[in-house]
Amino acid sequence: MAARLCSVVPRSIALCATLSAACACSGNEKIGSDAENAGSANGQLRASRSRLANFSHASEATLAGHFLSMRPVEETREKLKLPAGNEKLQIILRDDNVVVSFDCALGHAQWVSWTVSDSDLGSVSRSKEFYPESQLPRSNCIHPQPEDYSGSGFDRGHMAPSGDRTASRESNNAVFSMANIVPQAPQVNQKGWNDLENWTRGRVREGFDAIVFAGAAGNTGTMPGSGINLPELTWKVVALVPAGQSLGTQASQEPQVFGVIFPNQLNRAPMPLSEAFVSVDKIEEVTGFDLLSGLDQEIQKRIEQRKNNPL
Repeated sequence: MAARLCSVVPRSIALCATLSAACACSGNEKIGSDAENAGSANGQLRASRSRLANFSHASEATLAGHFLSMRPVEETREKLKLPAGNEKLQIILRDDNVVVSFDCALGHAQWVSWTVSDSDLGSVSRSKEFYPESQLPRSNCIHPQPEDYSGSGFDRGHMAPSGDRTASRESNNAVFSMANIVPQAPQVNQKGWNDLENWTRGRVREGFDAIVFAGAAGNTGTMPGSGINLPELTWKVVALVPAGQSLGTQASQEPQVFGVIFPNQLNRAPMPLSEAFVSVDKIEEVTGFDLLSGLDQEIQKRIEQRKNNPL
């Protein structure tokens, strides 16, 4: 339940954001060494808040070429009840309802959070191009490129999937940012992970909204050439609520919550989705995050202890 730092989630190189507000690092911002930042974390936090204050009252802002409407960003953060613990650089993709917590030292997201409603599902075809994320700091940050994955054996694994954003071309393109991509073993990305994505969309079509958290943890090496971390596992938590409601408005009905962990090694046999379900407590133990923290504490405790398997 309580947020705690975990050895599988390295310390941040730069403190560029807090969970309470949206903030993006300037493209020209100088980010110091790991040691320098360890001694100046408080100063960076004050500077981050100062930068935020300069534009948080505006109705809209342009950051690193991305158009961000501040009102939806704040509403998104409240709706998603973002994880607490070990904060990294947080950016909003071109889709206002997708938040990425990116770890510059790892070269991939530590977690991504998004919502899926019936209005997000349509008939738009899958985008054909991945693209580098322009909101990442220019210095002391691994910038994943689409070609980095070529020949690695790993898939460019979406956290927020293409299939969850088929209502418009713009929203589908948004999730092809490399900031939303994690190295995933093909037998995970194309099998059990994909099965859970399809199952979730099926529930949304039955009258639910989904609030989803997904990420990666651990290290089995780095990708040759790019230095991108190769995670030991990928995880996901799906919370289902009646359409139009949120995690914080479940007075009479608890959300249905499901968690999974998939090992992420290339030489492992595929794990069926039915064998991947774990409790949210287990995911918190592995990642160090406090998930679903927007719920009443008693409800949160009860839900997170359960190992739910809906299959």
